Order: sequence, then C-alpha cells, then structure tokens
Amino acid sequence: MHSSPNLGWNRRNFGENAMSWLRNMIYIGDGLTDVPCMKLVKVNGGYSIAVHQGNKSIAERLMRHGRVDFIAPANYSKSSKMENLVFTILEQIAKKATR
Repeated sequence: MHSSPNLGWNRRNFGENAMSWLRNMIYIGDGLTDVPCMKLVKVNGGYSIAVHQGNKSIAERLMRHGRVDFIAPANYSKSSKMENLVFTILEQIAKKATR
C-alpha cells in the first residue's frame, strides 16, 4: 500500500483548500528524515525549523537547499532562541489569520 496522501481524493472531498491548514503549522525537525514534512509544510505556507545540538552542518544544508525557514539550537527552555522564534512565528500566523 502506498503511504503518501492521495491529494486528488483530498481535493475532491474537501475542496481546493484541502491543504490550507498547513499554512498554520510549524514543523520542527532535527535531521534528514524530516525533510519531506519540512518541505510539505514550507511549500504550503507553513514554517519549518531545523534544530541542531551543536553541529549545525545538516541544519545549514537544509537552509541552503530551501527546505527550512529557520535554524535554531535544540534548546526548548524559557527565553531560548527556539521559544522566541516560535512566538514570533505564531504572531505572524495570527496576523495572517486576521487579514
């Protein structure tokens, strides 16, 4: 069985905006196995963040190849770069929603 979503079925049953919920999504990933989801979210108007634990080489490569919007350390504590970035993105999503 093929595991990817049938976009034709989604469009027929949910209309042209079947994937519009992706524009309100933030995908956070830490490696190459996250690339398909990162790209799907990004090309549909959402935001993708590549996290790293010191070695930024994979995250930087993902950024260079247009797979992610942002790079941040994998530190999820209060006042971290990640927290500030996520709150900034949420503000952007909220602004778009009110237009």
